[in-house]
Parts: sequence; C-alpha cells; structure tokens
Amino acid sequence: MKRKMAMVLMTLVMAVSLVFGMTTIAQASTELTLGDVKAAYTANAAIEIGCEQFTTGGDELDLTVNGKEYVTLTSNGATYTASHIRQIVSRKSFRVYFLNSGYNFGSAKKGDLFTVKKGLTISNYDLTVSEDINYIFTGSAWIQGSELPVEKGEMTVTKFGMTSSHGKTDALLYINTDAENTTDFGDADKSYPRGFVTFTFADGTVGDVWYARICKDEVRLFVRNKNGQGNLNVAGLARGDKFVIKTGFAISSDGATEVKADLNYIYTGSEWISGTELPAEAEIAFPATISVSAWNSDTEVRIPTDFAKKNAQNLNPAAEALALVKITRGDTEYKASHVYEWNGCLTFYFNQSGYTGKTAQRGDLLTVGAGFTVNHNGTTYVCKDGVKYIFNGLFWTKGDSLSEQTELELPETLDGSEWNAGGNEVRISSNIENKDVGSLNPVADALALIKVVRG
Repeated sequence: MKRKMAMVLMTLVMAVSLVFGMTTIAQASTELTLGDVKAAYTANAAIEIGCEQFTTGGDELDLTVNGKEYVTLTSNGATYTASHIRQIVSRKSFRVYFLNSGYNFGSAKKGDLFTVKKGLTISNYDLTVSEDINYIFTGSAWIQGSELPVEKGEMTVTKFGMTSSHGKTDALLYINTDAENTTDFGDADKSYPRGFVTFTFADGTVGDVWYARICKDEVRLFVRNKNGQGNLNVAGLARGDKFVIKTGFAISSDGATEVKADLNYIYTGSEWISGTELPAEAEIAFPATISVSAWNSDTEVRIPTDFAKKNAQNLNPAAEALALVKITRGDTEYKASHVYEWNGCLTFYFNQSGYTGKTAQRGDLLTVGAGFTVNHNGTTYVCKDGVKYIFNGLFWTKGDSLSEQTELELPETLDGSEWNAGGNEVRISSNIENKDVGSLNPVADALALIKVVRG
C-alpha cells in the first residue's frame, strides 16, 4: 500500500513539474533591426532611423523600454541619455529625442556617435538588442558603424538630371559620376547614396528620397510625392525645387571615391541647373516672320530673338525641351538636334534629320512647343504658349495654315506715265483691291524679288 502511494505521489510530482515546466518556457525575443538614418527627419534634438518592426499604435508613441540609459549620444567627450524613445508607424521609424541636452543634430560634428546599447528591450514588441547598434556622423551624414570610414579620393559628378546615361527609365533623378564601379545591381535598393542627398520642394517641404538603384557609375533615385504616397514624376516637379548632393556622396560605403563638396541644383521648370537661385525668366520674343536667309545652312536656322550676343556654344537644353522643336512636312517629322545662340539669334540645328532648310517646301511647319526653355547668359528664356511658323513659298510666317492666294494680275507693258515726277515711284494697275492704304510692308524676301535692271 505504501509502495502504491509513493508511486502515485511520484507520478503527481512529475505531472506538476511537467506542467509548470511547460508554462515557464519563454519564447525567444526578436532582435531589434534598424535601417538607415532618415536625414529628412533628423534635426534639432531628434534622430530618426528606419525600422520595419513597429506596426501598431500611433506616431510619437513612447516605446516601453527597460531603461533610457541604453540609448545614448556621444559628442566631444560628453555623453547624453535619451529623453524619449518613440515609434513613427506611418514612416516605419525608430525616433529618439535628447530634449534639454543642448545637443542639436542640425549642427552635428564629425565623429559624433549615436548608440543603442546591448541589453535594451522593447517589451511592447518583445524586441531586444544583443549587440551595440552604432551610427557615426561623417561630417555630412550618419552612417552605420562606430568608426569613421577611411579617407577617400575625390569623385566627380559628371551629370545630374532626369535622363539616364545607361538607358534606364524607371527613376526620377539620375546622378552620373566618374566612379569605377562596373556592376549593374538591377532593381535592388542601394541605401548608402541616399544618406548623402536631399530633395526639397519649392515650398520648403523636405522630400523623402526613399529608394536608390545603381547601374555602373550611375545612381538613380526615387522620391515620394509630397503627401508621402507614390513616386514623384517629372510632371510633379515645380520650378524652384532643390536638390543637394552632399559631401561624402559615394556609390557605396567601401567605394574608393566620394564627393568632396556639396553640389546644389535647382529646377527651372524644365531642367535642373547648378546653383541655389533661379535665373531671371523672360519670354522669347519670336518675330512675326522668318526669312529664308535665316537658314545659315540646310540644317541651321537662326531666328532673331534679341538674345544677349555671346555667340555661345551649345546651350544644352534639357532633352524634354529639345524634343519640343521640330519641323513637319505632311506625316514626316524632323527633330532638332541642338540649340545654340549666334549673334543674338536663337539657333536650331536639324543635323542628321534629313531636312534641308534651303529647299523648304510650301506648307512645311516649324514648331516650338509650349514650355520650351533654354538658359543663356543668366536668363531663363521661355516659350510659354508655343509658336508655329509655316512656309508659304517665300518666307516663314506665324501660324499653322496657309492663307488663300490670288494670282497678281499685271499689265503687259508700262508706258512711263506710271512713274511719278521724281522718278522714284511707279504705280502699276493691278487686281489689288483699292483701299488707299500706305505701305504694304512686305517681308524682306518678297521685297528682294522686285528690282529694275539697266543693261
């Protein structure tokens, strides 16, 4: 009997132990994973870092941590402890404040170090940190790590704008460099360059450059719309938008070269130009007619527009602006290849287009589309509404349709009485309607067809 009781008791003890053992098995915590510092939202007393693990609750919600002393900032020998540790769910971000510390992220110094220490736990997401997470300020951007990168050689930005040098069409902005990278990384996000660029809308709103792709020496960038939804496209750009490629910009963290000084660009409404100020803007003063003599060659037409006479080389309009200039003959289209300024004339070239301006045909149509823009001598010249010229057989006149023509009827002979007493005016009977008007003001090309020959 005693033996049976002992066995029953032992069984109960084992069962209870098993139950309690099962209930005390703790589920392993998830490691906190942080991404890149979001430069657009890091300022004043706060730093913001990407984190996909925050999914519930609202923005600026305090995270439940086991101690704020686990999150610190070290600058010039002084260490500051976080005052608030919060989440921004709408931007998937980890946001930390150092209020009343006197520290300002807007004036961060090279070597400043932000640390999330080993041992931090965030209980409302069951997250933990098993190794220190560090971000160091390079002098222009916060990067992951606790040591400053090795000094790099100088990188040159060879082109910045809205067209790719490698045939890409998926992004808004393209930065071409002299980097030696030869790899096309496809559609993968390469975050390092994003930490060294800023996009600012014309109204001062800081944009979110959220994705970067790299093809060899070119970085292409994606920017969210101002409302944070979807990608900004060229049509969404506004005159006065600004872009900065900051000191330290490179293809990758281990690249051999980097940009050594900030590069500033501003959008004119049709293209990006260097600088922070928009040039003066003026409407292009197109003439009423264009003489056939304006064709300096079969592929070059010089239109008098009162530009500053600099005899500039290629004015390099944006591709979108150049595409607005063309000549059409029936269903055939001839596209402009270059735009110059010569002797104050806006000069269009149609190289390799197949068009020959010195043998223009009646009905040929020259079009400069609405929004055409070119920069010259500190001025942005604009054709806001567009202009068209049609060749009437003698000269190019504004408009896109030919006026009705009536054959001029003249007598077979003149007897001399048609000349005035001074001998410098001849009045010839014709079928022109009698309106007693003054000068008919023919264009130079038409006037040149009238002459008296002696001998």
